[in-house]
Amino acid sequence: MSDVSELLAAADELTDPRRHVEVITASWWDRHRNRKTKVVRRVTTLPSLLDQLAEAVHPGETYTEGEGTRPGFGSRPPARIDAIDRLLAITAGSARWVLSLGLSVRPTVHGNVRTLVGASGTLDSDTLDALIFEVTTWRTWAATVTGWQRPPWRPRVACPICDRLGSLRIRLEQKTACCMDCGEVWSESDGRIFLLADHIRAEGEAGTRRYLTTYPVRTTMTSEWADSAHRGP
Repeated sequence: MSDVSELLAAADELTDPRRHVEVITASWWDRHRNRKTKVVRRVTTLPSLLDQLAEAVHPGETYTEGEGTRPGFGSRPPARIDAIDRLLAITAGSARWVLSLGLSVRPTVHGNVRTLVGASGTLDSDTLDALIFEVTTWRTWAATVTGWQRPPWRPRVACPICDRLGSLRIRLEQKTACCMDCGEVWSESDGRIFLLADHIRAEGEAGTRRYLTTYPVRTTMTSEWADSAHRGP
């Protein structure tokens, strides 16, 4: 059964800024040996995932986390090829979907994604499932490739789906990954990220495996990769 809420959540992350509230508690002892506690709410507004991809593609300012709700700006490295590749793929994919539904292509990729969400209520279950898969794949691509402070991890192992060496991009803290060659994605929500971790442990050197200490070991077989590699139409 199609989960439209998953489509809505993925589209929101792709197109809308995100407000993050972090509660920080500090404790100390004063000179009279009385314990003092102070609670501070730190509010940060992050750009949408598509905006983060665009910032990584185009030269100029980039977001740096500040103390308030407004983003700050600072220097950053040149445009990343990974970000260019995924932004082009999402732009083309969203336009293709809009055209396939007989709708007008919008001027921006944000508009195309929102158009697909608006049309989701008119789709049959098979088409809706394919759309949900595609939009959530775009979200995983963007969440994995983007990063204001550091790029994703690139293990020197082959993708278990297409066998392309060096094509994997992994966000260890988010437990998301994608292949830049075949477009396959892995996440914690369906447990497939742990299959990928097992694959990297098996194929990688000791220096590679040390990055995966927080990932539990799962039993893997070659057939599991074939069974888990699904695609939309």
